[in-house]
Amino acid sequence: MKILKAFLLSFALCSTAGVSAQKVFASAKYTQMCSYYGEAVTGDIHAYKPEASAESAVKNIMSVIGLKANFELRAANVPNAAAVILKGKRYILYNPKFMANINSVTGSDWAAISILAHEIGHHLNGHTLDNVGSRPQTELDADEFSGFVLGRLGATLADAQAVMGTIASIKGSHSHPPKSDRLIAIAAGWNRAGGTAIAAQPVVQTQPEKPKPVVIAEKPKEVTQPKQVLVERNLTREERIQQSAHI
Repeated sequence: MKILKAFLLSFALCSTAGVSAQKVFASAKYTQMCSYYGEAVTGDIHAYKPEASAESAVKNIMSVIGLKANFELRAANVPNAAAVILKGKRYILYNPKFMANINSVTGSDWAAISILAHEIGHHLNGHTLDNVGSRPQTELDADEFSGFVLGRLGATLADAQAVMGTIASIKGSHSHPPKSDRLIAIAAGWNRAGGTAIAAQPVVQTQPEKPKPVVIAEKPKEVTQPKQVLVERNLTREERIQQSAHI
């Protein structure tokens, strides 16, 4: 979070940097770029080295996806931000003044980070290799990548969608999809990163079960054998003779 705050401060500082530090980077007439909103760039593009804190923020983005940056970051006079290839080299261009303002407009400190992540997604997905520029599908791919990165960095879904939900075009254009589709793409990336739901599922309260009565088994009663009752009777004459023989 310290890197994020320093990064946001650097945007404000870069917006007041001396023009003497800028140099002609390219001519917009001959440069195709994947820009965040698709505005036309006219005239020469001037670029200069970004603040160290801005570069640290890019490293922070790259760290959550486990890759090294295959591009260079430059502050420039582009309308917002763009991914571009010039003379076989990849660049991320951003307008410091725009970045400083977008956080204020959206009310989210994650806004500028999401834009940088979007442009980085263009390079990592190979969208800038064909030198065609922005197209609806490639923009959705970059939106999903942005949502994934912000989810990994710990942003909420509302933070990840802050820029798109505030100033994206509702209808879209030939190069950029409508707002609703872009919000869905960002949410898909954020969920894929393991983001948690904003609203927790309600806990269903259940009544505790009543304890079942404990049945104590009675000790079985002893079964007594009936006593034999000897009944005396008169012996016969033969029995008396036999009895006398044994005496």
